[in-house]
Amino acid sequence: MSEPKPVRATAACHVENESEPAMIVEPHEVRRLAERMRRNWVDQGIPVNPGLSVSDIETFESRHGIHLPEDFKIYLGVVNGMARVTMDKDMFMFIPLQDLSVWDGKFTFADWCIESAIFFMAVDTAGAPFSSILRNEIRVADSFGGFVKIYLSDPASLGPLLVPLY
Repeated sequence: MSEPKPVRATAACHVENESEPAMIVEPHEVRRLAERMRRNWVDQGIPVNPGLSVSDIETFESRHGIHLPEDFKIYLGVVNGMARVTMDKDMFMFIPLQDLSVWDGKFTFADWCIESAIFFMAVDTAGAPFSSILRNEIRVADSFGGFVKIYLSDPASLGPLLVPLY
């Protein structure tokens, strides 16, 4: 029996309409943003997982038959999500690589308000270097780096319609 052919996952940035240009963040900026994200979590008293080695990431990719987008790998090299089930001040939780589940051609990397909204990347069989980031099937970013940029500057825009409950 042959092993499954690896496919490439791509990541996603806030997209109001399809005619807007894609927001792809350069690798050096992704590293800077991931470090800022890590500092923000630590400042909030949130335990974080240390970054992963290239070998750890490659093992995950091999086990699941996928290739993660480069910007997501850079993030994982800086910080591997939150250390335990907890949320930040804006009610987001970022899942460590070892807890990610690959399902139906997608994988969830974060959620908002205990899975009121899930954020996931779709696996791209064409091998594109980036993948759209989706929130409950709605595209919110064109790359993981773009998603992080929005998360750090305007997290409320990523939550689901944020309708007051009264």
